[in-house]
Amino acid sequence: MLENNSENSLFEIFPWNRNFETGIASIDQQHKVLVEIVNRLARHFASNLSDSCCNGILDELLDYAEFHFEAEEQIWHYAFSDSQQTRDHSDDHQLFIANIRELL
Repeated sequence: MLENNSENSLFEIFPWNRNFETGIASIDQQHKVLVEIVNRLARHFASNLSDSCCNGILDELLDYAEFHFEAEEQIWHYAFSDSQQTRDHSDDHQLFIANIRELL
């Protein structure tokens, strides 16, 4: 999944930072995958690669984000029940998904 064969592989628009960690190993790993996909997409945009290539990465991002958001929302619902913060977080997820779909 990670690219190591070109100068562009060093380009990270969104570098991973330990401050992003939640302390929940499965969620932290999923966040790392999301960050890697976003960075790969940015590298492809920066390299002016074909739309079909970028669309493939956008599809991957959409699929993985939907998987991750479902897992994360289950944890939030368990931890915080039906709080406004939980609803707002879910709304943020839905907006992210909608924005990705607009790009496809």
